[in-house]
Amino acid sequence: MKESRTFIALFLSAAIFSGCMRPQNLEPKEYISWTKDMENGLRKQTELNGTIFSIQYKPTDYLIATQMVKSGISEQDAALIKSHSTLSLFDIYITCQGGNMHPYGYNTLTQQEVNQRQQYYTFGIQNDILIKTASRAFSPVYCRAERGALVNNTLTFECGFENLDINEDWSFTIHDTQLGAGMVKFLIKNKDLKKIPSLKYSSQPQE
Repeated sequence: MKESRTFIALFLSAAIFSGCMRPQNLEPKEYISWTKDMENGLRKQTELNGTIFSIQYKPTDYLIATQMVKSGISEQDAALIKSHSTLSLFDIYITCQGGNMHPYGYNTLTQQEVNQRQQYYTFGIQNDILIKTASRAFSPVYCRAERGALVNNTLTFECGFENLDINEDWSFTIHDTQLGAGMVKFLIKNKDLKKIPSLKYSSQPQE
């Protein structure tokens, strides 16, 4: 009986230890897929008032992996990107449900309202985004619409934050003033930030 309890204890300890271990040296495509997998905690999504809000945290190695897949990158350039990376980057996606409606035109009656909303998403949304940790709050140092941002009823933005600490949970808030969703909140946990895998370097484009 004692031996049985000892075996169970060892088995559970091994399972917990295995669950805490992070994957190592992923190939670029594997790294990108891992980062985008919602089960790994770096991508979050919620639906409010008929609108889908999503965020994607992009570690520096994610940017390097993307470049590796597209066109390849030298080891020196990859190291330079890492050494000069001071921002924590996120993509934000806003998708309206139903028909051909997009966020610029959702629940608007006049062209003037459409223009005002487009102006807001170009210049004003940065003021309504915040990350809070246990120690302080962070506003984005920039927020810009991605090129070709309005695709398939989805608006896409990239925003960057300074001085975020992976040893803290990040509470990401979008105060939606345009689509009726109100406060949109996501939580990225420090345990997920700490298990981000390493990237296997490759100088050649990935097929």
